[in-house]
Amino acid sequence: MDQYGLQPQASGHFTGYDINVNSGIANSVAAAAMWFVASLIPKSLNMFDNAGRISTDKTIMSTFYAPFQLYEPGGLDKVLQRLLHAPAQREDEFINEVMTNHMFQDSNEGNGLDLAAQIIQHGRDHGLPGYIHWRLFCGLPSVTSFQELTDVMSLHVVSSFRKVYRNVSDIDLFTGALGETPTEGSVIGPTFGCLLGRQFHYLRRGDRYWYENDLPPSSFSKEQLHEIRKTSLARIICNNADNIREVQPLVFLDKDPFLNAMTACTGAVIGHMDLTPWSTSNPHFIVSGTLLADSVAWAKRDVHKILQQEMELWEQRRTADPLSPVGTAFGFNRPKRQAAEIANTSLILQFASARFVSSFLQGQLQDQESGHSAVAPRDLRELMAVLPNVDLTDTLEIPRVFRCDEQTLPCDHTSRYRSTTGWCNNLRHPEWGKSLRAFVRLLPPAYHDGVGSPRALSVTGKPLPSPRLISVNVHPDTSRPHVRYSLMFMQYAQLLDHDLTHTPVNKGFVGDSILDCQPCDAMTTVHPECFPIPVPEDDPYFPKVNITTGKPMCIPVTRSMPGQLTLGYREQLNQVTAYIDSSFVYGSDVCEKNVLRSFTGGKLNVTKNVPKVKPLLPQITTHPECKSSSKVCFRAGDARASEQPGLAALHTLFLREHNRLAEGLSLLNPHWDDEKLYQTARRILSAVTQHITYHEFLPRLFGWDGVHRHGLTLQTEGY
Repeated sequence: MDQYGLQPQASGHFTGYDINVNSGIANSVAAAAMWFVASLIPKSLNMFDNAGRISTDKTIMSTFYAPFQLYEPGGLDKVLQRLLHAPAQREDEFINEVMTNHMFQDSNEGNGLDLAAQIIQHGRDHGLPGYIHWRLFCGLPSVTSFQELTDVMSLHVVSSFRKVYRNVSDIDLFTGALGETPTEGSVIGPTFGCLLGRQFHYLRRGDRYWYENDLPPSSFSKEQLHEIRKTSLARIICNNADNIREVQPLVFLDKDPFLNAMTACTGAVIGHMDLTPWSTSNPHFIVSGTLLADSVAWAKRDVHKILQQEMELWEQRRTADPLSPVGTAFGFNRPKRQAAEIANTSLILQFASARFVSSFLQGQLQDQESGHSAVAPRDLRELMAVLPNVDLTDTLEIPRVFRCDEQTLPCDHTSRYRSTTGWCNNLRHPEWGKSLRAFVRLLPPAYHDGVGSPRALSVTGKPLPSPRLISVNVHPDTSRPHVRYSLMFMQYAQLLDHDLTHTPVNKGFVGDSILDCQPCDAMTTVHPECFPIPVPEDDPYFPKVNITTGKPMCIPVTRSMPGQLTLGYREQLNQVTAYIDSSFVYGSDVCEKNVLRSFTGGKLNVTKNVPKVKPLLPQITTHPECKSSSKVCFRAGDARASEQPGLAALHTLFLREHNRLAEGLSLLNPHWDDEKLYQTARRILSAVTQHITYHEFLPRLFGWDGVHRHGLTLQTEGY
C-alpha cells in the first residue's frame, strides 16, 4: 500500500492529482490480475442464520445466474451472513473444481466450462506476454529457468509448471502470478501486487473527481470529507440489510472476540455518516493512398464474409442455447450495441493492418504512386508503432459518436458532478478512462502474427500447452480457507472488478445470437472469432472425444471483441468507466442511467418486496441466460448483477444506500429537485465506494507495507 501510495489520507485533502496520468484500465489487469479473485471462491456455500450459525450447505454450481434466494423472506440477510461469516479461500494456484469443470453447467445435463482455462485462453487472445516478461516490467529479478522460480513460489507449483510448459518463458501471466507466494501481509504475490498497485495508483492520481481531491467545484468540503471517512462496508450493511442487527466492524476479516467482535449496528463503534454538511440554504504519418485504399477495401471484403458467415449460422440455427454454459458465459460478457458498432470497424482496421504487415514482410511497402518508400520502418515493431498515426479520413469512416454517449466539447471545468460515461474527467484528455474505450497496454502485445491473432507458440516453436492442461495440473481443487479473511473480501473484490472492467466477447448475427465455438475446428468451420480449448489426454473430468459427435472434445471460448479505432495492434474494449465511480449502481452510458432512475426524489428504481421488507433491485426480462421460469432476473448498473446471490446482495445494498442518501438529503433540503438529489447522492456514494476500497479493501489485498509502497494511503483530515 505504501509503495504505490494507496493509503487513504488520515486527514486533509489529497494533492497528488496529475492531469497527465491516464487512469485507463490496463489490459493485463483486466485479463489476468483482477482474476486473482478466482482462487478465493469456495466450492460450497454455508448458509447462516441471523445469529451467525451454520444452517445449511449448498454447492456454488446451483447458484449460477439463479439469485432467487433474495426473494425468500430473510433471503438477502442469509446471503449477507454467509459473506460475513464464511471464510474466503486463500489466494493461491488452487481453484475449486466447480469453477474448473462445472462453471455455468446446467445441474441436470451437459458439461460446464473451465474458468481457469478460459482466463489463460483470453490472456493469449489479448496477446499478453508471458509471466517472466511481467516480472521484468515490474523490476523483479529475471527468471531464466524453472529452478529460479523456487525463490517466489513453492516447489510443487514449480513442479506443476515443469509438467505442462516446455520453457519458463511460456508461462502465462495469470498462472505464473497466481502461483507466487503472497508477500508478507498481502494475499497476492509481487507480480500481481505490482500490476494492481500501479493500476490503483493511477486510478487515484488520474481521477479529477477522486473524493479526497481539493479541486473546486467538484471537491468535498472538509466537513463532508470528515463524514465520508466515517463510512465502512459494515455501515452499508447495517443501513440496508433487512434484519441484520450486528456485524463485525471489519467485514473483510472474520469475527473474533478481541479485535473484531460482533458489534450492534445501533452503537457508535460502526461509524454513522451525518448528511448535515450537505445542507444548503434555500436560494501525420504519410502512406501511399493506393496501398491504404486497397488494404481497407480488402479488409471490408473480409469482414463482409464474416458477417455473411454469421447470417448463415443463424439461418441454419447453428448457434448456442442461451441457457447452456456457453450461453451463460456469453451473458457475463454480453456486448453493448455500441461495442458491436466499434468492433465492426475494429475488424476492418485489424485486417487492413495485417495487409500492411504482409506488405512489409514481403518488402512491398512502397508508394506505388511516386516510386519512393512511403514509410521506412526498421522492423515490424516500429511499423506497428507508426500505423496508429495513419490518417484514415478519406478512406474509412471511423465511428466517434454513439447512441447513449456523452462527448460534448469543450469540457465543463465547473461541473461538480461526474459524467456517466467518464467523459471529461481529464480536461486535457477527455477520453481517458471513458467507457467503450480500449484498454491501456503496459507492454506491447505478443500476438502470433504481430497484429491480432492469439499467442500460440512456445519460444521453442512448439504449440503452447492447452489451458485446460494447465488448469488441471496447476490449479487443482484444494480447499484452504483463509485464517482471517471473510468471504465478503472475495465478494467485494468481484464487485470492484465489475466497477472497473467489462470485456465484451463477439456475438452472432442477430440480437444476442451466440456463437457455438464447441467444435475444435470452430475457428475455421464456425467463426474466425472462435478460440476453443482442446481437452488433453487423460483429463480427469472432460472426455477426450465428444460422445454425441464422435469428434475431439474442446471447451468453447469466444474471443474478446476488438476495440481499436486506428490501424495497428488489435486492442480489447472496456464497456464500463475506468474510474471507481460506482458505475455498477448507475451504469456507464446515458441510456443505462435513465432506465435505472425513477426521476422522483433523486431515487433509483426498485422492485417492491413484501410489506415491511426493504425493496430489491429492479427486474429485467431480456437476459435469456436467466434461469428462472419467468425469465426475470435483476437489473443494475452492471449487467452481471444476477451472476450469483452474493453479488446480487451487494448490488442491492448499494442501491438501497443510494436511495437512503437521496431520502436523507431531501429531508435536509426540501427545496432540492430530483436532479440535484440524484447527482449529490451519486457523488456521495461514489466517494464512499472509493473510501471503502482504499481504506478497508486494499489494506487487506496488499498489506499495509504494500499500501505505503504503492502510495495508496488516504488522508484522515483535510485534502
